[in-house]
Amino acid sequence: MTANWPDGPICRTCHDRAARTRGRCPGCQVERLLPGRADGAAICRDCASITRSFFCDRCGFEGLLCAGRRCERCALTDKLTAVLDDGTGRINPALTPLFDALTSMGKPRSGLNWLLSPQVRQLLAALAAGCAAHRRQAAVSY
Repeated sequence: MTANWPDGPICRTCHDRAARTRGRCPGCQVERLLPGRADGAAICRDCASITRSFFCDRCGFEGLLCAGRRCERCALTDKLTAVLDDGTGRINPALTPLFDALTSMGKPRSGLNWLLSPQVRQLLAALAAGCAAHRRQAAVSY
């Protein structure tokens, strides 16, 4: 069990699917997350009387939340920021286009799953370190 909703306990698979279902709620006609069910239709949390919040504490997006009550996109941004840190506490400007492309992908969950691979993290860290080393070498040669 991952949550306890008005209907009772809900498993992680059903919870995650519900927390990714978006559309127009047939109850209130608002376009938003539809994690609840009524008469076989997906409905918003307010119409379903679900008290659990699905709003990201950082950006306010309503959807599936990861650790720290962050949405998948904010979690991906944090993980990429950490792995692409060039040792200065920031991302080298040369890697900004890569960072921007990855953080704007249509399905941030895919990026989070990709980052689970140690080889991917090592490759990205090596890119970040290489950019930092290249920047230091360029500064010395001037």
